[in-house]
Amino acid sequence: MTTGPAPVCYYCGRLRPGDKPFAYCDAFPNGIPGAIFYEAGQHNQPVAGDHGLLFTLASVEQLKERGIPSPDNFRTTYGNYLAGSYEVEES
Repeated sequence: MTTGPAPVCYYCGRLRPGDKPFAYCDAFPNGIPGAIFYEAGQHNQPVAGDHGLLFTLASVEQLKERGIPSPDNFRTTYGNYLAGSYEVEES
């Protein structure tokens, strides 16, 4: 089985752990839309129903709690991406 990258929601500070059978957050308390969660969508622009809350990068502590490997490196890389200064290294 091939797997892709984790949904961007895992890296958002608004994601909430819980006992609901679906992913939810402060922006989407009744469930994150599949177009964002499952289809590698971004949430840096308003989406209907998001209560005006957009993606915000999770803290290192939140990422560690979620088991994200190398959270410090991810925050730097993703932060640069959000700022428009992300560069892809040539191989």
